[in-house]
Amino acid sequence: MHAPPLAPASKRDAISGVARDAKAGAVLVLDDGRVIYVAGLSGWPADVVGRRIRGSGTLVVASLLPRATQDESGAWSQGVAGDSAGETWLDDAQWAAEGPDAAPWTVTISDGAGNVTTITQPQGGPVAWRYRPVTPAESSSGVYSGGDPASGTLAPAQVDALWTLVRAARGGPAGQGRAKGTFLVEVASPNGPRAVVVPRSDAADVEAWVRALRAE
Repeated sequence: MHAPPLAPASKRDAISGVARDAKAGAVLVLDDGRVIYVAGLSGWPADVVGRRIRGSGTLVVASLLPRATQDESGAWSQGVAGDSAGETWLDDAQWAAEGPDAAPWTVTISDGAGNVTTITQPQGGPVAWRYRPVTPAESSSGVYSGGDPASGTLAPAQVDALWTLVRAARGGPAGQGRAKGTFLVEVASPNGPRAVVVPRSDAADVEAWVRALRAE
């Protein structure tokens, strides 16, 4: 949606707020309480409502919503305040949800050699991780080892970094099988299961995150 501006539009800007649904459509509620309407979006996906959104676009001030009016009996119609200069809209928006899915959830990362890292968030309690390496007895060569088993818990910043990687993961659906060296990222949560096969050339960030986890 491209609304005619009532005030000069800013340059393309970054914005962050909490996703909410209003009668007029999807909005972002900023930390200072301001409400930004997302142009062209009638509502957020169910698994996004209430979560923090990082987005970008062009901020435009325009009067596009019905104005509240008062009839002869004194009753007010629904709408925004009549003396409002206009609503703030995020036009040509690009956005991504931040943070994890609702608990309980599990993220499983299988690397190109078959080593598996499992990260689990129960309904309550810390986020736990476990690394299960391939042993020589399991490897096709009979000599390869993925190292020592390891486990621990994640700090909030590590959880955020994990989910940034998960949401950025691009590749083919898991049902099509895996080529040698690819990474498999699987998610199980109340939002439903999903999985993606990430090509080795695009898996550097995921590989680095797992490596850093094991190095602690």
